[in-house]
Amino acid sequence: MAAAVHVLDTGTGERPGLPAGMTWDDDGGCDTRLLFGAADALAIARGLTAPYQGFIERCGDDGSGFARAAAVVRAGGLVLSLTTRTAYRLDVTRLIADGARRRFHLSEAVAGRLEQALGEAVANAVVHGNLGLSSEFRQSVNGLARFGQLLSERLDDPVLCGRRVEIAVQPGHGALVATVTDQGAGFDAAHLAQHGAAAGGKCGRGFVLMKSVADRVAFEDGGRRVRLSFAGALAP
Repeated sequence: MAAAVHVLDTGTGERPGLPAGMTWDDDGGCDTRLLFGAADALAIARGLTAPYQGFIERCGDDGSGFARAAAVVRAGGLVLSLTTRTAYRLDVTRLIADGARRRFHLSEAVAGRLEQALGEAVANAVVHGNLGLSSEFRQSVNGLARFGQLLSERLDDPVLCGRRVEIAVQPGHGALVATVTDQGAGFDAAHLAQHGAAAGGKCGRGFVLMKSVADRVAFEDGGRRVRLSFAGALAP
């Protein structure tokens, strides 16, 4: 049986139920691996620093993301589960890239590539995935103005801005593997992979940029998850 993953609640309020194999730890003992609470840069950075392996933002949900976070922890990785609003307003890609650099002893060059690729992936997850905004708005000056208006409106929508963005970085088959998952409607990943920047839609040019800095880019779950692989990133 896998070892229990202990979670430290850093705030107050109602706690979601935890799945099997996870327990609340009110003392923050040496076995605690995940922090749970209100999100700011300091709290997230703490959750990405040893002995912790991740941070889950408190946001009135059913705790369904805890099982996925526990799987990443058991695989030796780092994980963040944040609301769309937090992922938009904080520089979370820098925070998790710095955490991965420390945990996996990454070179500055690899950490920089990871941060760049995650930056595009998280932006896509937030704007095009969870907020459902099309890149087509950016094709004209009037479209850009409309894009900005809709972005502001949707960030004020409690349902949309409460959707989760999950970011994980972990070792996998000799490579460093990062995933970004959103809760949007998804998109035609096969079409994007075939046509690249010309495809527009959810990623467009961002997809080309991710391919230029990661060794492999793959989409899963109907386009809701992007998997970025960095070969040779981990020290032997």
